Amino acid sequence: MATLKKFTRHDPAERVAYSLPLSVRRDIAQYQLYYRQVHGDAVKPSELVEQLLRVWFEQDADYAKWVRTMTADSRAEVEKALGGQADA
Repeated sequence: MATLKKFTRHDPAERVAYSLPLSVRRDIAQYQLYYRQVHGDAVKPSELVEQLLRVWFEQDADYAKWVRTMTADSRAEVEKALGGQADA
């Protein structure tokens, strides 16, 4: 997987609760420090996790193929999970 490039924040955010093990939280803290030292900007843990997930989703060819072939029922299921906030 590629190194996370400098990013800008643009999407509205909503608070979600996930539990992460200490080892993953440590990795996030280390990546925060890495990002700040490489790009000169501080980043919040939530922003970092968001961008790491975006990069992962963009680089997962099998997932991208699946998304392109989603049925209307699958899209409705996503919409329901997001409480009516899914993208068009």
